[in-house]
Parts: sequence; C-alpha cells; structure tokens
Amino acid sequence: IVLIESTQIDRFAQIKTQPSAILFVSDSTGFIEQGGTMEYFIANNKLRFAVNMKAAKEKGLILSSKLLRIAKIVE
Repeated sequence: IVLIESTQIDRFAQIKTQPSAILFVSDSTGFIEQGGTMEYFIANNKLRFAVNMKAAKEKGLILSSKLLRIAKIVE
C-alpha cells in the first residue's frame, strides 16, 4: 500500500507504472481518474472511499468483496 499525499500527486505519474501489485491510495480529488486505485473523501460528514476496479485489475490486486460492498466503484 502506497499513500500518495495530495501535495505529492505530481510524483504519482512517475511511480504508477511500477510492475508490482501496489495499492495506491490518496485523498487527492480526481486521483482515481488519474489511475490511482483508491481515493478517500468526506461525504455527509463520513469518511468514504472510491475504488478504481480497472487499476486494481491491472495491478493484479484482488479486493475483498466486503470492502467493495461499502465502496463507490469506478470502472
């Protein structure tokens, strides 16, 4: 798991091509549209997260069905 802080989002383009199964997580708006695996955000005063299934599959990650039930899924 690699946490990409919003201040370091520019470096993500350099490291997202790593061949290993890395779960990239960030709170930066639009992170999953840039190829990140998981983006967390606040909605209705609750911590929520979105999962980029395409990015997860490309990295060979298998995510728990329990985790995916509570996530916002982005293809």
